[in-house]
Amino acid sequence: MSLRGRQWLDRLNQSLQTVRLRLPSPPYGNPHYWNVTYKDYQHNPSRPSLQTEWGHLTLPEDLMQYEYQLLDGDDDNNDKSTSTSTTWEETVAIDPELSPNNDDERKKQNTIMMLGCGYSKLGPDMMQHPGWKNMTQVDICSKVISDLTPPTTDDDKSISFNDAGDYIEDDANHLSAFGDNTMDAIIDKGLLDSLHLDFLNGTTQIPRIMDSVARVLKPNGIFIFFSLSYPKYLFPSPTANSNDDDSIRIVKQEDNDDNDVWSSKQERLLLNNNILLYRYQKQQQSKKRKGKQLKNKRLTRKKQ
Repeated sequence: MSLRGRQWLDRLNQSLQTVRLRLPSPPYGNPHYWNVTYKDYQHNPSRPSLQTEWGHLTLPEDLMQYEYQLLDGDDDNNDKSTSTSTTWEETVAIDPELSPNNDDERKKQNTIMMLGCGYSKLGPDMMQHPGWKNMTQVDICSKVISDLTPPTTDDDKSISFNDAGDYIEDDANHLSAFGDNTMDAIIDKGLLDSLHLDFLNGTTQIPRIMDSVARVLKPNGIFIFFSLSYPKYLFPSPTANSNDDDSIRIVKQEDNDDNDVWSSKQERLLLNNNILLYRYQKQQQSKKRKGKQLKNKRLTRKKQ
């Protein structure tokens, strides 16, 4: 699907929601769908549907160096005559060639999460660079994680995932396997974009996933995700739907004030691929937390 085709689809779905209808869509938000989809992957590794990267993007050909234009507004009427050239290193904000010299440096190495990794080659391709090796690949599909996890031997069944990268089965709605402020960068190749197309179960998951990502990212951490949908469709305002039907009403982020979480939000239109790259940077410190700290300091001074 093209950027223009998705825009047409988003507009149609938005119109249908006003009369409490939805377009039919694959159940991308259901984990069982992915387990069934990937069931025969090992036996049929040449299936085109499994070889095709979401968005048709690859690291060496499309992302290591690319041209983009910052999105101005919510439609595709931007002037593409002005563009910026950049690198994946700048996008992720982690030096790919920064190789640790010892175990202590390795422990301090920047941490990266590939969210909803599937069988995408983006993670493995990034791990070819020493500065991007400290990567955790996460997927809700048990079949994917089972296939990707390095095999253990009968003599040693305690091989750490860290010996060959981490592969963890987890739900992006919660990321319960991860503590707060633990990742320097989180990259999503197609999870949010696919959930956006699941008009029944997927769209309500997006705000929860954004909350989970914000919690797990370190201060100043980077969240990168790709989509063919413009922001006003991917993140509609709570008032975008005026009906009272809970099943299709837009769900707000429950715990995070969006302006409190992100210090920088960019939507980059990749000119060679005609897809949107969203690059969000987490605040150094949330305004709420900073306010609480200032209040506590004032109370301490009063007691003194």
